[in-house]
Amino acid sequence: MLDDGAFWSPYNINSDLLNADLVRLLEEYSMLKLLDGDETDHAFSVTGQCIYGFFRPDGTLYKICQPENTERKYLKADDYLQGARSLTGYPYLCIGAGLKDILALKSLKLRVDFVAADSENNLLSYGDFYKLQQPHQYQAMFTLLDIDKTGLESMQACQQRYGLPFGER
Repeated sequence: MLDDGAFWSPYNINSDLLNADLVRLLEEYSMLKLLDGDETDHAFSVTGQCIYGFFRPDGTLYKICQPENTERKYLKADDYLQGARSLTGYPYLCIGAGLKDILALKSLKLRVDFVAADSENNLLSYGDFYKLQQPHQYQAMFTLLDIDKTGLESMQACQQRYGLPFGER
């Protein structure tokens, strides 16, 4: 079993970064599954170590992270632009792959703001993109996703949709 340090430390993510972006350890969570073709609901609870909830400032849960669950590492509860609550107005904005990635980048203490959509499979919505441009007037915005097929395709899509640059190896 992983402990908190074993999961977050290799990414240089400490408790201050987790607290600032409202990442909390969960003792358990419950889910309700609607069964196909039946009006009956199936409820179940999940417990274990190393289960994290990603929360909005109002306390609502938008994502669950289960590092030890290889089939369902992330469960999305709702749409949310990750990192948006902690924008500082730095001159640059980086669109990253997910909250874990942008927390690792924040640990480098660069003069860059970071946000992420739900995953690399989801592009920022037009509304989110234009909202990000308004308050800060960034000197530059760019994407930094994984250098795999999904990441490269998403960065190319952001380049086509929004004109955002990215680099390939």
